[in-house]
Amino acid sequence: PYGGAPTPIFKIFPDGTCIPFSDPIVDPDALTVDVNGDVFVGSYGGVITRIDGSTAVKSTWLVNSGLENIDGLRFSPAGDLFAVAIDSSRVHKINPTTKKVELFVDLNGVGITGMSGIAFDPVTNHIYVASPLENIIVELDTNGSILNTLVVPGFLFIGFIDFDPTGANDGFIYIPDAQLGQIYKVDVITGAATLLIDQIDPGPVGLIFDPNGVLYFNKNYDQVQQGDVFRAWNMETILPPNPYLGDNVNVLFRSHY
Repeated sequence: PYGGAPTPIFKIFPDGTCIPFSDPIVDPDALTVDVNGDVFVGSYGGVITRIDGSTAVKSTWLVNSGLENIDGLRFSPAGDLFAVAIDSSRVHKINPTTKKVELFVDLNGVGITGMSGIAFDPVTNHIYVASPLENIIVELDTNGSILNTLVVPGFLFIGFIDFDPTGANDGFIYIPDAQLGQIYKVDVITGAATLLIDQIDPGPVGLIFDPNGVLYFNKNYDQVQQGDVFRAWNMETILPPNPYLGDNVNVLFRSHY
């Protein structure tokens, strides 16, 4: 998706079927979906595009808002949209009704210069943001106060992060390391990391749970086999490279419906 190239958004079904979902969007680097099934896409330049979940019609939802190049988007349990950027230490909160953008927190004070991953703990509603540059994860409360900083020794490149939504693994966050080719389960209190999958080549970048607690990931977007999407527990390829995706898979997101 980088470099300004228009890239379509695709819909991937549980059986691995893949179809184009929308017209191309320039640099679609962050995706999320609201409770109505509408897709929100963040791009370089701080632009957010909305794609109607039923008709696939896209429209510019937010532009010239002061947002940086968007690398992570997630809706909070309260319904607000949060955005993070790889070239910024700031987390922004967006009111989905008024589209008002406000600074939620600036993490420059804890040494973060850029972020890609953002996730919400389904138990506490706390916000977790990950920096692939410093390889740390910061826990924030719902007011933006810093509660904890997780530094997991040995990590080289933390990508996108997620929690198991089923409650079966409460207290743990799941983290891919694109350079090490590994996926870890990390205790959000102690930072203790358990290696779940090793020797993924190329390394994993996108990572997401489905509503049933099945973990999916895709391989590093700047290497071969980028079009692969895997179920993590048995390494089953559900979406092999195909003429639709080519080598442009970057971010996975979970549908609410």
